[in-house]
Amino acid sequence: NSIDFFSNQNAILSKVKNGKVTPGVINRVREFFDYVWFRHRGVSFEEMRKALPTSLSSDISLTIHQKAIERSILFMDNSGNIDIPLALSVFKQIEIKQYLASEFIVKVGQLTTETYLLLEGELKVYGLHQDDLLGILSEGSHFGLDLSDTWSDRDEI
Repeated sequence: NSIDFFSNQNAILSKVKNGKVTPGVINRVREFFDYVWFRHRGVSFEEMRKALPTSLSSDISLTIHQKAIERSILFMDNSGNIDIPLALSVFKQIEIKQYLASEFIVKVGQLTTETYLLLEGELKVYGLHQDDLLGILSEGSHFGLDLSDTWSDRDEI
């Protein structure tokens, strides 16, 4: 509820302000809480999704993110159609995260064991320097760990 949300926000901001944290970090924390409140009125979709039965949760996620799934090569079968059982399997296990526009997800040269699938919005890809814009990814794009070997035998998923 909203009282819990604002109570958590105030407690975290208080700890951040009393710690040795730069004003930039304090602003990012504030922006995050503003974003979550504006977008979800304090309740994250991920919290609600985790409370649902797995099959219902994955069905809802597929419906909400259908556009990204249709654009993603990750969910295509050999004939170019969406592999619904594969998508359902992935969405039963997926962890959905939201990032602020000013937040870096992975930096150049950083190793990751995760695959990121862009479900909503767009993502700017930078080189070593923030003014070195390499491109923009859109819904359905993915990056990180290459899944082509993992998903090559789809009967195992």
